[in-house]
Amino acid sequence: MSVIQTVREYELHEVLGGGGMGEVYRARHVLLDQAYAVKVVLPALLANAEIRARFVREAQTLQRLDHPNILRFVTLFEDAGRLFLVTELLAGKPLDLRVHEGAELAERTDWFHQTVRGVAHAHRRGILHRDLKPGNLQVLPDGRVKILDFGIARPIQARAITAMGHLVGTPVYLPPEIILGETASSAAGPTWDVYTLGLLAYEMFTGRLPFDLDPNAPPLQLLNDLSRFYAKRSRGPELRAQAPTLSRAWVEAIDKALVIDPAKRLPDAGALLRLLDAAPALLAEETLVAAVNTENLAPEDATGIHNIRNIRPKAAAAVAAPPAPISVPDPAEGTLVTRTRPGESTADDTQTLAPRRRLPPWLLPAGGAFAGGLLLAVVMRTAGAPDAPAAPPPSAPATAAVALVSA
Repeated sequence: MSVIQTVREYELHEVLGGGGMGEVYRARHVLLDQAYAVKVVLPALLANAEIRARFVREAQTLQRLDHPNILRFVTLFEDAGRLFLVTELLAGKPLDLRVHEGAELAERTDWFHQTVRGVAHAHRRGILHRDLKPGNLQVLPDGRVKILDFGIARPIQARAITAMGHLVGTPVYLPPEIILGETASSAAGPTWDVYTLGLLAYEMFTGRLPFDLDPNAPPLQLLNDLSRFYAKRSRGPELRAQAPTLSRAWVEAIDKALVIDPAKRLPDAGALLRLLDAAPALLAEETLVAAVNTENLAPEDATGIHNIRNIRPKAAAAVAAPPAPISVPDPAEGTLVTRTRPGESTADDTQTLAPRRRLPPWLLPAGGAFAGGLLLAVVMRTAGAPDAPAAPPPSAPATAAVALVSA
């Protein structure tokens, strides 16, 4: 591989990509023999103080973030008047390409869940991204998602570098309060990223954005079209009719992220993450979890299903009034904590029980189809004999079967 330039300990090889501010190179650390990505400010912009400030701020932002779903910062240095930002080198493809390749819904829900975890971490560290979009999300070959390009990110409490009256971000992913000029870019809070996450979810699960606009149109035309779209809407886009296979809980959570009024929207990505963590992503799994009988399951399986059933109202309450910090594993890191309330006891505390059956791994995908077929059989049998005398009370197995479907 040919070397374009050597800067300090780094050999710069081919250009991986670029934008209005700089170019990204594949690079190799000559002492460590390790591959990295190096972002370099374009020579023509070296004298631009605002560009320089943004570049340095991106490095400072990445340095404050440490999460498996966020691009990892390595170092920032200056050589011969040029700035060099070194980060980990990522394989994989942008999210929009992976979705268009026909990814399964289960994959897409996992990618969205990971994205929300990364943004929730940034919000907890006091950072707004402000330019979340499929092109800034990289899906690695192992299925992990990395959030890229913090070039216009800023601290939540800081004054924006962008001049007053200037918009930052990608027009089709801006929230309505920014499009309509009701909130200045410099004054927006975490609800900006929350609305954009809602748009990302809508696009990932339906294949389109909630408005029929050409995203490649000139920015001014897009802003005018978006202004007309949002000016006549009092409610945000609704996902249920467009994504019928998503669970009700996930649809409700995403709808809360897409509320037009930022004061009524979910306050930050952490609130959205708690709602997503509280329920399965797919409708078939949600239905099965609600119907399954936990009495004959192994304790760890029964506890997991019990938590999914009962954590949802707690999560909703947490959105309205987030609990005070306590020393438990961070939910944004993908950890689910199960507690037993003080003073509670179970049968397992006082007696020895026979071994219980483990939940078979095929039960979730097969259970939804089985329950639906069983309900159809019951309905057809009932409809097929309208003049027959009243049947005696059903036996216990039949009662259990109907309860399984209707629960």
